[in-house]
Amino acid sequence: MAHSLFGKAVAAAMSHRLGVGNASHHFAGYEGYAEGGPFPTLWRWVFERVGTLDERLVRNQRVTVTGLPL
Repeated sequence: MAHSLFGKAVAAAMSHRLGVGNASHHFAGYEGYAEGGPFPTLWRWVFERVGTLDERLVRNQRVTVTGLPL
């Protein structure tokens, strides 16, 4: 529960369709598939096979690890 003015503003924004990118699956009463998964769960063997984040890269690190665009 938000107590500060900022926290209340964030809670209000995240309770509105605009604040969650018009994603229906964020709202109570919605039944169906989610439109996407922002935080993928990967098996450990995936990282053992392809490696983890290469910190030497300047950009596209997120694409390297998750396959998601920046």
